[in-house]
Order: sequence, then C-alpha cells, then structure tokens
Amino acid sequence: MPGTPLLIVLPAASLAVVTLLAWLYAAQLADQIRLSHAPHLVAIGSIRYEVAEAHLLLEEILGGDTTEDADQVRSRIGHARTTLSALAGGDVTLEEYGGLPLDAGSDLINTKPLRRELDNFSVIAEQRLANPATSGAGTPLDASTDAIYHNLMGELDLAQRRITATMDQRMVVFHRIQWLLAGIALTAAGLVLWLARRTEQLEAGHRHALQQEITSREADQEQMALLATTVEQAYEIIMITDHDARIRYINGAFSRLLGYRLEDVGGKYAEMLRSPRHTTEFYETLYRQLVTGTPWRGTLFYKGKWGEELESEAAITPIRGTDGTVTHMVSVARDVSREKSLQAQMEHMQRLESLGILAGGIAHDFNNILTSIMGSAGLARQSAENGNPVVGEYLDRIETSAERAGDLCRQMLAYSGRSNPVIGRVSLSDAVQEMGRLLEATIPKHVCLEYELAPDLPEVDADRAQISQVIMNLVINAHEAIGGASSSRESGGGTGGEGSAVQPAGTIRITTGHVRLDSRTRASAVVGGDRDEGDYVFLDVTDTGCGMDADTRQRVFDPFFTTKFTGRGLGMSAVLGIVRGHHGAILLTTEPGRGTSFRVLFPAAGPPRVTSAVADHVATWRGNGTVLVVDDEEAVRHVTRAMLDRMGFHTVCAENGVRGIEQLDNGARNAVCVLLDMTMPLMNGAETLRHIRSRRPQLPVLLISGYTAEDAAAHLGGDRFTAFLQKPFRAADLELALRRVTGS
Repeated sequence: MPGTPLLIVLPAASLAVVTLLAWLYAAQLADQIRLSHAPHLVAIGSIRYEVAEAHLLLEEILGGDTTEDADQVRSRIGHARTTLSALAGGDVTLEEYGGLPLDAGSDLINTKPLRRELDNFSVIAEQRLANPATSGAGTPLDASTDAIYHNLMGELDLAQRRITATMDQRMVVFHRIQWLLAGIALTAAGLVLWLARRTEQLEAGHRHALQQEITSREADQEQMALLATTVEQAYEIIMITDHDARIRYINGAFSRLLGYRLEDVGGKYAEMLRSPRHTTEFYETLYRQLVTGTPWRGTLFYKGKWGEELESEAAITPIRGTDGTVTHMVSVARDVSREKSLQAQMEHMQRLESLGILAGGIAHDFNNILTSIMGSAGLARQSAENGNPVVGEYLDRIETSAERAGDLCRQMLAYSGRSNPVIGRVSLSDAVQEMGRLLEATIPKHVCLEYELAPDLPEVDADRAQISQVIMNLVINAHEAIGGASSSRESGGGTGGEGSAVQPAGTIRITTGHVRLDSRTRASAVVGGDRDEGDYVFLDVTDTGCGMDADTRQRVFDPFFTTKFTGRGLGMSAVLGIVRGHHGAILLTTEPGRGTSFRVLFPAAGPPRVTSAVADHVATWRGNGTVLVVDDEEAVRHVTRAMLDRMGFHTVCAENGVRGIEQLDNGARNAVCVLLDMTMPLMNGAETLRHIRSRRPQLPVLLISGYTAEDAAAHLGGDRFTAFLQKPFRAADLELALRRVTGS
C-alpha cells in the first residue's frame, strides 16, 4: 500500500535518533561512573602512601637515621586515619585531594578490616617509638611489625581491587549498551534509506502515494538532518568505511583532530591513516576480524594530515546488509592523547620535585663536610703561619676549592627551592677568572677561548652564582654557534697537506670593562632599554660563529626556543631573567655568517673595596667563657671545638639535642652561647631550642645549618634565635658571629 512506507519510515527514523541520543547519554553515564570511582581510588592511594611513608620513617628512625623524628611517623599515620574516616563516613569532600567528594563509599569498601589493621600498625609503631630501651635507634624492624604492615597493605590492595572491579563491571554494562544502541541507530538509519529508495520506485504508478511518499521523505530528511547534526557535533571521532575499507563518511571531530576534510579522504582507503605504532600484521588481523562481522575494541593510533599521531580508545562495529554480509564498518574513537600528555606532565613534575628534594638533601650534607674542610684548612693556616710558605699556598687552594663547592651547594639549594639569591659585591673580571678552568673544560678543543679582562674593575651588587650562570650560558651559546658554522666549513675540506696544524674552528672572546650608559646606547638595547643613565660594568661574549637571522634574533630569549638539538632552550631565557633581576641591560650585535656579540651591562656599585685593618683587629680578639656546641656531625664538632679553643673559649660538645640539654644542666651550666644545628636525631634543633628557652630565655643561641636562614626560620615557627651562620663557615665567620651574639 502507498501509505505503508510512511508508517515505517517515521518510527524507524525516530528510533535512530532516539537510540543515538541514548548512546551519547550512555557514554556520559560511563564517564560519570569513572569519575565517581576516582576519589575512592585516590583516597586508597593516599592511605597507601601515608602508611608506606610511616613504615619507611619508622624503619629509618629505628635504624639510626639522624634526619627523621617520631612526630613525622605519627603525622603520616594520622593523615591515613583521617582519609580512612572520610571513606567510612561517605559524602565527604577531601580538600587536600583537590576537593574530591567521597560519596557512597560504604557500598564499595569494607573499611572495618582497614581500620583494624591501621590501628594495629599504629599501636606497634607507638610501641617501637615509645620504648627506646628495647626499640631504640639502631634496632631494625622485627618480623611482627613487618607482618602487621604487610597485612594492612594487603587490605588496601583488596579494597583497591574491589573498587576497580566494580568500576569495570559497571563500565562493561554501559559500553555494551552503547554499542547495542549504536547498532540499532545505524540499522534504523539504513532502513530509512532503503524506504526512501522504495518511495522513488512507486512514483510512476501511485501519484497519490507519491505525494504521501514525498511528505514522508521530507519528514525523514528532517529526522536525518537532526541525526547528522548530532553525529557531526559529537566529541568522538566517527568514521564510516565500506567493505573494502574505503572512507565514506567522517564527522567534524575527525576533521578537527586529524586535519582532514571529507573531500580529502572520501573514497580513499583508510590505510592512509595508518600509524607506525601498529604493524602490518595488526591491521591485517583487524580487517579479517571485522569482515567476519566481529566487532573490535581497543587502543588505536591515527596518523593525522601533518604527520602527527593521535592515540584513541576506539570501537569498530561491522554493519551487515540484507544478505547478511558486511557492507560497512563504523569506527567511533575517543581522543586520549591529551589525557596521556597530562599524565606524562604530572609524572615529569613529580620527578622534578623529587630531584629538587634530593638536591637540597645533598647540598645540606655536603655543607657539613665543607665546614670541616674549610675549618681545618683555616686552623692549619694559623698553625703554619711561621713555617713553609708553600703550605700556605696549598691551604689557599683548599679554602678556594671549598668556597667554590659551597657556591655549588647554594646553587643546589636554590634549585630545590630552599635558597634566595645572595646579593654581594662581585667583580666581573674575578668571576670570569674563577670560572676559567670550568669554561676551558666545557668548550671543545677546536674552539679558541680568549680573555680581555679589565683590571681594577668596579664591582657590582649581584648574586655570584647567578653571574656565573650568565657567563656559562653565554659561552655555551657561543660555542654552539661556532659548531653550526664550522660544520659548513668542514664540508669544504682543509687547506693544509700532511702534517699541517689543525686550525681552530672559531674563537670566543670574553671581555670586561667599564662604560657609561647614555640615551643612544639605551635605544639599541634589546633588554633594559628603560634603565637609568650612569656608570655600568659590562661583560662581552663574542664569537665567530654562524650569526643570527632576523627571526632568530627576535626569538633568542624565548623559553625553549633553540636551533640546536632537543632538550635545550632555557639558557638564554635564564640569562634574560637574571639580567632583569639585577636591573641590567643586554646589547646584541649579530649578522648571518659574521658571528654574534652579547654585551651584558650591570650597574656599577662603586670603586673596588679596600681591605681595612678590621681583619687584623678581629684576629686579635679573644673570647671568654663556655660555649656549648650541639651538632650530630663529629667532624663539625671537632673542627668547631678547635676554632673555639683558639679563640679562648672553653668548649662543651653534644651529639644531639637530648645530650645538649643534659650538658646545659651540668657541664655547660655557665655557657655564654650555644651553637645549635637544625637537623639532629632524637631531638631536632627546633625542639632543642624550645627546651633552651624554657631554661635560660636570655642565653644567646647561634643556629648553624647547611640550609638557609629562611628555611631554618620556617622550621622554627615562632621560636626566637639570636643569629644564624650557614655552613660551610670559616673561623673568621664564626668569630664575627660570636662577637655579635655575645655583645663583644
């Protein structure tokens, strides 16, 4: 009958649209399930982390580690207990984990075994920490403690697996619903197309029916337009291919993410999207599975228009024709490249944070060693003043090397976020000379390094470590420019015969001097053109390298911009930041093929300092009374005692805070000052300072630490100390600090 197709077309089209919308809604529900379970996994992971950290700290404390204390163990267990309580209570938001809500947690996790094992672990930890007679420092963890710890970890693993299993089960259900709905929608769409074709065939003999078919077709087209709009605006990549894998349709997400339009790929084989991540065997196996009518789902990489790769979670569904054979294949893929990129960035940031913590710890321990080296060298100098002058020369080298190592430690502390720039008087000529050997070791032998350093150069107010970084980065940039230029020269061959000398590939000249910055010079500055006119000290680094074109010159200070290999690009950006921070300016002269010259200018601080007679006066100063030294490093205690004995003090030493308080109540009752380290076993510097203040509030306390004064103050909170002396220190530094705190 003529009306029969219309009665079928409208429901079929409606069914297609409804099922497709239901498919999209099911996808939303699947994402909501994933997000609803993520907080529980985060909470379980947090408990695992806190318990593991508490167990590690407990093991280190009982194993004799001098940097940890029992409060850290209790704090870790307390954090784990708080998170577990949030899991048990449900409908709780953990602010410290990014505001993640924990709702309906009780139907996923049985928190009773977790709480029981956590309580057992807390009890045994307190027993080990509270009974030093049987579980003191140096006593390893026993089997029972490890058993309780592993029981707790086992319960946490079980809870995590339950959450993951529940999430997977729910996801499987929704994904099955998704693909079932998608199949229904596409089948209904095929039915609509078939009925439209049937309407055209009835046109000749059924004019009245044709009019009805036209009306029905218009309605179908409206429905199809809605369906097409829905598919076109979907977030997922949708592609339809025929039986031979030729592309017949792509949606907007496909074009947006891969760069292709339908006219670019229509009728072409999907092979053009192949990624080298997959082998030929992979694609052949995939195709054989699909033409048999079996759907496929998994991770699939696409190659975009410009060669970029897109990673996706894809599902490919075969579509059968009326005869039961596969006629088309529908691919629906979700881009996960950004998720993987964010995960990689997070892992990278975690590695950087760990590296910063490691750098700070190494610098702190190294400063203790340098304190012994520098102090011993100073004491040896005083003992050898009337002896062989060569001994004094060797001691000079020891002290200079130790001071440079101390500068390295300060740079490491700055990298770890535990140090602020240390501003002092710096001579650019001296800074270049001090880095001479390091620069020569950095520059390849085929590059000639020349110096033109002005004598009696006015000093600048700057951070010495950052000035050294500017010099090093400019020289490295220069030698890389020479490398780029020399590669083209080398291709042309040499000019000498056998036995001829190898000519340098290029020259780097480092020049320092004194200049006046005027308005004309400011106008040509690429950085710092707004600086005040006046006297400036300059550092020139000139090379005979490849030079820069206009585009490179404009971008030379951009972060991560480099014309060299991957992994560089921050050197000149760091130079820019340091120069701006020191209120300086940069002049750049360059030309392709003619080399490059960077001139860095810093405001002059005045004429060179003249050594006064204060040092001789300080050297004759003598102290009086008892000084208590509290430090866990034996070498530091030994050299500090020797320094204090030479100054005239009576010295009492203690290896930790507990022993220090005992000495303050006994052998050091009349102490005139306390030298207190910050990081010690049993009782750290902060706790020791509180005990000292409770006994003798007015007693001067001189903090000594490998970290900075800011870091020490942050650990002390509101507790008051008299002065701070950073390791490594020399006898003169200690003497000056003692004169200040004792009021001499």
